[in-house]
Amino acid sequence: MTFSNLIKKMQTRLDYLIKDNQCKKAIEDFKTRKSVSDWLAQYLDLHDSVSIKPEGVPRITSSHFEGESFDNMQKFIQLYERINSLFEKLKKNSYSLLQLSKA
Repeated sequence: MTFSNLIKKMQTRLDYLIKDNQCKKAIEDFKTRKSVSDWLAQYLDLHDSVSIKPEGVPRITSSHFEGESFDNMQKFIQLYERINSLFEKLKKNSYSLLQLSKA
């Protein structure tokens, strides 16, 4: 392995460590955040940066590097996806109830 490749590999691992730490902080922030919609909006970019969405297949968490697993990334994606799904259902149901009350 060349020195240049070693540096790139170290930088990539460092990127994963930073993202993993950001995910850990996002999970902690969710525990104290009052607004779900604000939390979802604040961490959308993080969500998109630690997951891959190939065309026609479900989203994949990018949480492994060189055989190392970054658990906070996995936990964050699971939490974000679950909360976003519930929030979207709640918005849809609220809209339906609002339409019924206007009828």
